[in-house]
Amino acid sequence: MTTNAQKAIATEIAAADAAKIEAQRLVDLEKVTPEDAKKLMSEEHKALGYRPPAGSLAAEAQSKASKIAEPSAVPALDEETIRKAALSDAARIQLERGQPVPERSITGELDIDALSEADAKKLMSEEHKALGYRPPQNSLAAKAQAAAARHPQGNGTTVDARLLTEAAVRDAARISEERGTKSGSTSPDLSKLTPEQVSQLESQERKMLGSNAGTASAEAQSIQAKTAQAA
Repeated sequence: MTTNAQKAIATEIAAADAAKIEAQRLVDLEKVTPEDAKKLMSEEHKALGYRPPAGSLAAEAQSKASKIAEPSAVPALDEETIRKAALSDAARIQLERGQPVPERSITGELDIDALSEADAKKLMSEEHKALGYRPPQNSLAAKAQAAAARHPQGNGTTVDARLLTEAAVRDAARISEERGTKSGSTSPDLSKLTPEQVSQLESQERKMLGSNAGTASAEAQSIQAKTAQAA
């Protein structure tokens, strides 16, 4: 049986990996202008509360942009794309460092105060599965349910289930970090995951990204397949 601590490890890997992949999907580092790189640095700095470190999307964008021969020939990114990419990468950095994730990076595109009862129920279910126990009072899911009680029908808009899962997994990782049940490693060893952890990781990444191609869960599955074959 998978313990809550084991679930926390799978959840933190899923949250960080999905955030990294999402940011890379939004910003093609081979096609970023110096102006976009400057905006990305500003947004990520704002989300983190400190200057993005080496290895961050913002730092890599600045490095790549400085080498573009004709910046004017590269299409500019829109402000919303830059903001989303910055928030995702900020979440990834904090998760990998085992530090508190900025609230804006957890909620992403979601307006918690506008969710319907059905959306809040979905968020609660996903966060419950990620944690292995019912989300506590300070969880995003609990806050969403309290808000939805005031407006059961929400604001009339349809919420993408992927966004709910993404927010639930990131908040579950935050709660695990606060309770000390995370792995404590910036790079958890995928070869040491149990089959149950790999299954949880795969499920979470597939829900957030639409596929697990090129993800940590795909790598973990490959490792387990090779180990089984060798045995």
